[in-house]
Amino acid sequence: MRTHRFYPVLASKRGNFFSSSSLSPSETIKDFYACINDRKLKRLADYISADCHIEECSFPTPFEGREEVLCFFDQLIASMGDNVKFRVKQVCEGDELIAAAKWHIEWKNAEIPFTRGCSFFECSKEGGKLVIKKAQIVIESPVKPGRLVLVLLKIVTTVFDDFPKTTEWFLKSPHVILQWLLKIYTILFGIFINPVLQSYVPVWKLTARVYSYVFHIVLYILKIFIK
Repeated sequence: MRTHRFYPVLASKRGNFFSSSSLSPSETIKDFYACINDRKLKRLADYISADCHIEECSFPTPFEGREEVLCFFDQLIASMGDNVKFRVKQVCEGDELIAAAKWHIEWKNAEIPFTRGCSFFECSKEGGKLVIKKAQIVIESPVKPGRLVLVLLKIVTTVFDDFPKTTEWFLKSPHVILQWLLKIYTILFGIFINPVLQSYVPVWKLTARVYSYVFHIVLYILKIFIK
């Protein structure tokens, strides 16, 4: 397995953009996040290769190709609203046009909890400029199981060691198991769970409506007393 050496580069706070033809991998990534913060999707497209592959670990499948990747970032920018921005704390540059960024998300310069993340980028040269060819984005989980993770890891590794052949087959073809689990879930959902859920739908609608009324009343009261 190849290893890449990373060299830390402090994130710049400059608002101006570099010429994309002269950017290093670290500068490319900083400018990439600046485009997201400034809601400049068209300029963002200049940093996405035609065959770009983005793996965002919150989603079950990666985004493939420029069109699909830009659609994702368009939805991301729309979800950020007017006051949310990425704060890139550090960018590391490695060999072979590799770069990594450590960041968190802020609302009006205040860090939002559980939004720390790391992104790993592989760039390539297209038409004399650097573009992002591959990326893996990992964001902090809001669930903090603590020592439970070590207990679960011990259980899993014990099962793997006791059934090595089955484990090898599973690790080579995990999608087969997932497909069977999905089929079992679909059957159970159709026979048992779906009828129960349908009976509770009216109750859920009423509950959601009540919560909505309460929420709007609280907002109205806050607007009166907090000005």
